[in-house]
Amino acid sequence: MITFEWKIEWHDRADLASGDIIDTDHFETLRELLDSAEADGRPCQVCLVRYDDKTNTRSHLYFAERGRYDEDGRMAPLKIASKIARNMKRIHSLMVAGVIITDPLGPSTRASQRRAGGAS
Repeated sequence: MITFEWKIEWHDRADLASGDIIDTDHFETLRELLDSAEADGRPCQVCLVRYDDKTNTRSHLYFAERGRYDEDGRMAPLKIASKIARNMKRIHSLMVAGVIITDPLGPSTRASQRRAGGAS
């Protein structure tokens, strides 16, 4: 079974260049995720995590960076992609405010860290 979860990866404002994640939170809806990011104000990355119970794998869709495709090149289901598209104005305003950040290490570096068992 494939399931999805919205996730925030919080970063330390004083050490953004390290790319270190200092905390994570998980949400049932995109709205809850965006409300939390906006209320907290700390820099964070936002993503949709795809869990596949059959293969025991997960992949991350950093939608502020890559739109509708995850790090393995799979597109988000249409219903989820539509939710992201409807919220892009809000996502972009949080990016302009410095709340939602793009990956300081770059998507390919983070993906290789995950495969090696590093960042989550």
